[in-house]
Amino acid sequence: IMINRVFNTIYADIQDYLHIRRKPLTIQLPITGKCNSRCVTCNVWKPGMQKKDIDAEKLKTILSHSYFSSILSVGINGGEISLYKDIEKLIDAILVLPKLNGITVISNGLLQDRLLERLEIIHSKCKERGVSVALILSLDSVGETHDIVRGIDGAFEKTTSTLKAVLANKSKYCN
Repeated sequence: IMINRVFNTIYADIQDYLHIRRKPLTIQLPITGKCNSRCVTCNVWKPGMQKKDIDAEKLKTILSHSYFSSILSVGINGGEISLYKDIEKLIDAILVLPKLNGITVISNGLLQDRLLERLEIIHSKCKERGVSVALILSLDSVGETHDIVRGIDGAFEKTTSTLKAVLANKSKYCN
């Protein structure tokens, strides 16, 4: 037992000296398997793929573990985040992280009203905790090429419309 303790102490000192992290600083959470795009580059939307949402209560329990106590940044994506039902519980689960300073939301931007509603909730809850919110909208190309990659007619127009709506009222949705 004493040899293990000495070894673990020396190992930890070497990790500190070499700046090797022992706990993650960033995590990426695919919160749902549901997606409204039909991308040629992805199989999430295809039949037979899991369409489940992450369980917010289970996530809260997991993120409360000391292993995650150094997390500074969380990315949430899917599938498509605007298809996740209970965003409030999800954000409450993520906000248990004691050092969290930023959440990045990744979306295809096709469901503008649903996405903006969720972003408003996310931003409001995060603002209370001093956690910043960033948004990434997926654009694969311009115009028809984007539509072809996404497998959705009018996808480029819908996503750019969502971008314009966010920029028009940025302080309501993200930092």
